[in-house]
Amino acid sequence: MAFSKKVYSLIAAAVTAAALFIGIYICHWHEAEPAWTFAFYLDGSGNLLIEQQRNLREIIQGSRMLERANVVVYLDRGTAPAAPMIHAWKGKRIFHVSGTYSEILSHPVTPALPLSVERPRFTGMLLKGLAADEAHLFERHYVLESGRYVLKEKGPAPEEEQAMVAALQKSGYLFSEDTFTQTVSTESISRFFSLVRDNYPARHYAFFIAGHGVGWSSLRSMQPSSEKAITQQLNKSFYADAIKKGLIHNEPEILCLDLCLMADLETLYQLRQSAAYLVLGQGPMPAGGQDYRYLFQRITAESASRPEAMARAIFASSTYALDKSKLNSAITLIGTGPGIDAFITGFVDMIMAEGAQRIAELQKDTYTRLPRWGGQAHEMIDLKSFIEAVRAETGISGPDTSAFVLSAHSTSKKASGLSIYYPQDAKTFLANRDEYAGLDFNEATGERWLEILDLKHGRGCP
Repeated sequence: MAFSKKVYSLIAAAVTAAALFIGIYICHWHEAEPAWTFAFYLDGSGNLLIEQQRNLREIIQGSRMLERANVVVYLDRGTAPAAPMIHAWKGKRIFHVSGTYSEILSHPVTPALPLSVERPRFTGMLLKGLAADEAHLFERHYVLESGRYVLKEKGPAPEEEQAMVAALQKSGYLFSEDTFTQTVSTESISRFFSLVRDNYPARHYAFFIAGHGVGWSSLRSMQPSSEKAITQQLNKSFYADAIKKGLIHNEPEILCLDLCLMADLETLYQLRQSAAYLVLGQGPMPAGGQDYRYLFQRITAESASRPEAMARAIFASSTYALDKSKLNSAITLIGTGPGIDAFITGFVDMIMAEGAQRIAELQKDTYTRLPRWGGQAHEMIDLKSFIEAVRAETGISGPDTSAFVLSAHSTSKKASGLSIYYPQDAKTFLANRDEYAGLDFNEATGERWLEILDLKHGRGCP
């Protein structure tokens, strides 16, 4: 009996020690993994090259203040860059920001076999489009560990590795020097953020996209002088659907769009599943986005670690840049989730109430039509002004944006943080109607808002 008790005591002690060791190991494993990965997608292929090169310098300088974080930058300088830069190049390059400025620019990242891939991304993206024999190579050389498929330490033979890389380039998962892809495209966005998540994993992700933006619209209503001009505009401006598709299986906790004209209800709804937090600009944003040195100062000063705290720090940095720019605009911090769907339900109830649709048109002159932002003044009105006008005339309480708007900052008397499509003339509306009809927002509202637009422009009564 005594012997048994002694054995039991030794076993218990051993189990306790093993549990303690495992706990320490897990703790150290988590400590080794960075808390955050910050990824910046900078489009300098058009007329923002100087600003994007400055952004790269700001990111390199500012990131030195961070501890235990990954910082990765994509910069496209276009096919014929006019602005000088140390280690100048044409086209796109990717940099892991670690070391001196010269070291970073001298050693761009070469897309290769992923080090590890999250399980849903491995099956839903990496293997997608591969032939059966190609997929078998990946299944043989990657092993599932803690929710990620990890490249085995021994790795494939050189000829197998070449075949695997070629297969991923052919399928579009990896960048290929042989294939030219516009930076402002779903494919390029997806490839970059896939590379980030595969090779620079962290507990949380914050993604930034900087360039020209047009929200849900594809600029068709701006009526440029020729069809060629339309094509050029579409190739150089980010819009909501391309971003949404580029982030499928790559959704970060925070998505900051340093782009103009992205804070409209249609774009917000389009991106509602693309991130837990969105930082969006309602009107024009500073040409170079925000000051990324200040961003990292703010993050460091506030010791932001949890996603909401980090989102608020990023929002504060964005508002600081807007204030300095002297532009008339607004920036909004959105918390995606059920509050957005609840708002849409309330919005539909409001516009479908008796008399509301008739009043919507009668009160059109009381709505705040936005300033001439990128030629879209004839398209958008401030959402708050519309809700308040209908509320004042009908007594309907209307929906409340506070369910998902965590914070908003405006430097404009006419912008409260969110817009909605309300074209001023029939020609503009008809040019965009089919595209608008295909939006997630239109489906979510049961086409009720589209009915109001039809009524406004003489297309019949709902």
